[in-house]
Amino acid sequence: DESESVSLPFDFPFYGVISDSITISSNGWISFQTTWTTFFRNWTIPSALGPYGTVAAYWDDLIGPNEEDMRICYYYDQEENLFVIEWNNCVNRFDNASVEKFEIVLYDPDFYPTNDGNGEIQINYQTVNNPDANNNYATVGIENFDQTDGVLYTFANIYPASATELQNGLAIKFTTDPPDSYTLSENEAINSDENISISNYPNPFRNSTSISFNFSDKFADKAKINIYNIKGQKVKTFSIGENGNAKLVTWNGKDEKGKSVSAGVYLYRLEAKNQKSELKKCILLKK
Repeated sequence: DESESVSLPFDFPFYGVISDSITISSNGWISFQTTWTTFFRNWTIPSALGPYGTVAAYWDDLIGPNEEDMRICYYYDQEENLFVIEWNNCVNRFDNASVEKFEIVLYDPDFYPTNDGNGEIQINYQTVNNPDANNNYATVGIENFDQTDGVLYTFANIYPASATELQNGLAIKFTTDPPDSYTLSENEAINSDENISISNYPNPFRNSTSISFNFSDKFADKAKINIYNIKGQKVKTFSIGENGNAKLVTWNGKDEKGKSVSAGVYLYRLEAKNQKSELKKCILLKK
């Protein structure tokens, strides 16, 4: 169990506090405070137990394989303006066999600005097993400096209903930017008495999902379903035209150019005659 402090190539705002260095722990987390602690025992978030100002990519008791040294790397990608911390050859002490390979990516806020100025963070998992250790499994999330607030992705193998379980190839991004640039007002939303409905199944999905809709004939002219990525950028449009009630379209996870979009959360809604339904969420899983 070791921790090491390193300087950052750029100032990074985290929960409103600007840091120019981080502490990297062998146990799958970083802290934006200088600390000698290693905290091999993981807890939930937020909690008074554990490091302060934390990004927990895979907080658990990690060791090197076959009692060898663990390889933890960090580097600055000057072309992409990213700082990457990688846990390259770790195994879980619980069984001394389960390999875990993952990384934390810090985005330079000068090149990746957010609405409130806080920096963006992404966790990428190449190999993840997450074996059970005293029913804790691993902790994934972020926590503020006084341990009173945080965003918990998983602890004790419990996830939010809309979250994907830890798996190979998964990426989790923490950002303070809203999911899209659109705001629905009461005047925009279609009144419920018009019998407007829209939903998709299956959700989450891997290959395709069917979006079913039902709306009054008065909205049939030039009706369409728009699909947006998490940044609010339109990726696909289905023109409905004069289709009647209880119809559906099938989205195969490709954009207007026929290119497969990346796995993640997407938003969709029905738009017709300057009216817009509520935004719905669908989740495309990695194939």
